[in-house]
Amino acid sequence: MILRVVNYVLMLMIAGIYALAVYASKNETELFRIIGVGNMALFCAAVFLLARKEIYYIWAAYALSLVVYYAVISPYLPLIPELIVYGTPSIVGLIAVYDIVVLNSNELAVRAKTRRAWPKNRK
Repeated sequence: MILRVVNYVLMLMIAGIYALAVYASKNETELFRIIGVGNMALFCAAVFLLARKEIYYIWAAYALSLVVYYAVISPYLPLIPELIVYGTPSIVGLIAVYDIVVLNSNELAVRAKTRRAWPKNRK
């Protein structure tokens, strides 16, 4: 439980610093480098911090959306990188809340119910 909380805090910190760096970038080349470095930082954090499988799915969708953006629709919609960059920390945060609060509440309820249950066949 504690490892999961620390994991999600670190993921949100990396994604937040990354979003601030993208906001402060001046040109397209610098923005592309920052996106690449931030993308690899998020992936390495997911690998080395034993993240849940949902984080890998987010990272894969995130990398795919960046590839599609830079390959196909880059000149037509200029705000897509900001949506991708700022949407990633919010999705990670929502998964963290679901994983830590909702799933643990369900596990605690199941444990409490099994503790209160009396065995049916007592000898």
